[in-house]
Parts: sequence; structure tokens; C-alpha cells
Amino acid sequence: MKKILLFIIVFVLIIGFSLYDRVKYYTKEANKAKIFCESLIPRLEKYKQKYGFYPSKIDTNWYQDQKISKLIRIENFFIIINSNHYYFRYKNPIIFQDNVFGYDSEQKMWLQYDGY
Repeated sequence: MKKILLFIIVFVLIIGFSLYDRVKYYTKEANKAKIFCESLIPRLEKYKQKYGFYPSKIDTNWYQDQKISKLIRIENFFIIINSNHYYFRYKNPIIFQDNVFGYDSEQKMWLQYDGY
């Protein structure tokens, strides 16, 4: 009986530490994702000031020297809503519900929602 109890305690501790490490990792990646997206805002605003609208795609030269979070999908992290409105988005897989985070350029804030 003591061996079974000890096994259960060790098992629960291993699972707990494993989950803690994953949460810590994804929290760090989420912070990197936000910093990366926010670093592009001045360039987008400069582009809009020059041309009167936001670009349909992010110029890869704008971020070629930056470390990009593993949560960012380069092919679809930037969404143009219209000439005056865009979104950045990334998905955090450690969160089960409302796991998509999006920066709304009109509201100038990060939103959290479900789906991708």
C-alpha cells in the first residue's frame, strides 16, 4: 500500500512540474510574440502616413533580424481589415479556451478570443 501511495505522489509531482514548465515556456513565448508584433507598429504607422493606407502584407525586411516567437505563424499573423484597420494575432496552445490573442489597431489593445 505504501509503495502505491509513494508511486502516486511521485507521479503527481512529475506531472505538476511538467505542466509548470510548459506554462512557464508558453508565457515567455507569448510575451515575445507581443513584443514582436508591437515592434512593427511604428513601421506600419510610417507606411500609412506615407501612402495613406496600411500595407496588405508585412515587409519581411522589417523583422529579418528579430527573434520571432514560436507562437507566431508568419504566413498569417497579420490581417488587414481595411485601409485603416489591422490585426496581429497568435495562438497560445497552453490555454484551452480563448487561446487566440489579437492586437486591434483601432482599439490599440490586445484582445483574447476563441478560434483562429
